[in-house]
Amino acid sequence: MSFENNSTVEKVKELNRKLRARHGKTYRDKFTVHYKGDDFMQLAFASKGCESAKKGTCVMCNGFGPVKEVASPEQVRQITRENYEKHYPRQVLLDTSGSVLNFDEYPKENLEAVLGSLSEYKTLEKVFIETHFQTITQEKIDLVRKLLGSEIAVGFELGFESAQEDVRTLAIAKGEDLTNDAFKNTLKLINNNNMTATVNVLCGAPFLSEREQFVDAVKSIKFCFENGADDVVFFPVNIRPNTVIGELYKTGKYPQPSIWTYLAVLGAFDQKHLARIHPAWYGNKDTSEYVDDKGFTEAKSIMPRDYEKAIGVISEYSANPNQRRKILTNFMETSSEYQVWRGKLGHIPKNEIPLGKRVEEGYNGL
Repeated sequence: MSFENNSTVEKVKELNRKLRARHGKTYRDKFTVHYKGDDFMQLAFASKGCESAKKGTCVMCNGFGPVKEVASPEQVRQITRENYEKHYPRQVLLDTSGSVLNFDEYPKENLEAVLGSLSEYKTLEKVFIETHFQTITQEKIDLVRKLLGSEIAVGFELGFESAQEDVRTLAIAKGEDLTNDAFKNTLKLINNNNMTATVNVLCGAPFLSEREQFVDAVKSIKFCFENGADDVVFFPVNIRPNTVIGELYKTGKYPQPSIWTYLAVLGAFDQKHLARIHPAWYGNKDTSEYVDDKGFTEAKSIMPRDYEKAIGVISEYSANPNQRRKILTNFMETSSEYQVWRGKLGHIPKNEIPLGKRVEEGYNGL
């Protein structure tokens, strides 16, 4: 990265910090809980605040500030038991406003309280822990295993977004220390401990053409599987208020990612891989939290006839992991609008302007 590009990224981080301060977003409660049927529970506890948000990284996220009072270990035990016993789900995702394994954000004694409580249930088969990949060490893996015991499986959900380091560093300001080599080492560490890794990959990084967004997502998903990821969660960039992406969108410098790009990325994989690529954040959104209430408003305004059908296809895809290739193929072979777009994709000219220059010009004036 050149000095000029580094300077641009620092300016972006400064802007990000100002926008987050303006928003002042915090967890309203000490915890939130969501269920997916009776078999899955997501339990998210408020933390002392996201360290990455304080640094100004990640142009898509409006960050989380700390709550006035983080739940005590005893409150965590009570919350965990009360909510788990509503459905006795087989799987639990543990989340926080930041990283579960960053003890400066989420206290170690609270992790011990929630995992210790979950370990009591014979009906629980697996616990997923959402955390930044730099927070995973052998010592913390050993702690998680000790707390949960040997019978409950463990998985980690990791933010990665893109396997192209310039996209990750320049376009979305994810952080200069998040190298591909460091990520591969974390995946290897997880695999060596017989635990699983689910990796988040995005569609629609700013300052890339549609063709570049397609290539970026395909390369990133392949990179994850080639280096030991068990599953990929694939999501389009969502435009939230008081974010850098939101400012770019309002000034016309960033169009939302096309639903056709998203579908084309999925279409690049066979059934074996599609069974492990899971869509997220593509449908209706709470308009109080998002600039727009759809994941793909641009595609909807340009191609309204097949838009709702395409959203339905993604939902059907999500619900039927063993039929995903067939579901995609049926839609792609019958949607004339998708076929027209797909034909144009390969003819989009290559952007010869270096990404760092595009980022610098794009953020100029914000």
